[in-house]
Amino acid sequence: MSKVNYNIKEGLSEKQIRQMYERALEIIEEIGLEVSHKGILQTLSQEDGVKIEKSRVKFDSWLVDKYVMSQSYPMNEFSNGYKIVSGAYEQNVIDLDTGKIREATLKDLVELTKLADSYGMVGSAPVRPMDLPGPLQEIAMYKVSWENSSQKAQGIFDANPKSSLEVANYVYEMSKVVNKSFSIGI
Repeated sequence: MSKVNYNIKEGLSEKQIRQMYERALEIIEEIGLEVSHKGILQTLSQEDGVKIEKSRVKFDSWLVDKYVMSQSYPMNEFSNGYKIVSGAYEQNVIDLDTGKIREATLKDLVELTKLADSYGMVGSAPVRPMDLPGPLQEIAMYKVSWENSSQKAQGIFDANPKSSLEVANYVYEMSKVVNKSFSIGI
C-alpha cells in the first residue's frame, strides 16, 4: 500500500475572503442566475432589488448583502469552536492499495463516511458512489451518511446534490422518517 502525503498550509486572509465576497456580489449583480421556473420568476419580479431579463435573474448587491448578514449559524453545534467541512461532489478517490485515482464506489462512501464521522467532520457525504445509477447515487449519499454518521449530510453545511424533484422528494421523505434535517441549496 502506498502512502498518501498531504499538508494544510495557512488559509485565506480576511482581505482575501472579503475580495471573494465582493466578486461574488458582482457576479450575482452583473451576470445573475438562470431561472426557468415561471412561478419563481413571477415571485421574484415583485421584489425590490431584483431585475429579470428573460429568464436571467440579477440581484442588487445591497439585497444579497442584507440577506447574507441576516443569516445566523448556531455555534452551539460547534463545541470546540470549529468544524472541518468536507464532501459534496467528489467522484474519485485514491485507491489505498494501488495509489491510483479511481471512481468512488458505494463501499468507499460507507468507509469514508465512518472515517469522517470519527474525526467529527460535518457537511455533505464524503464521495459520490459512481457504481450506482445517477439518481440512486444522490439518494445513497444521504442514506449511507445518516446510517453511519451523526453529523454528515445534514445541517447548514450539507450541499449534497439533488438533481431532480423526484430525488429531492425522496430524500425529503427519508429525512422525515429518520428525523434528520433537509435543505436545498441555491
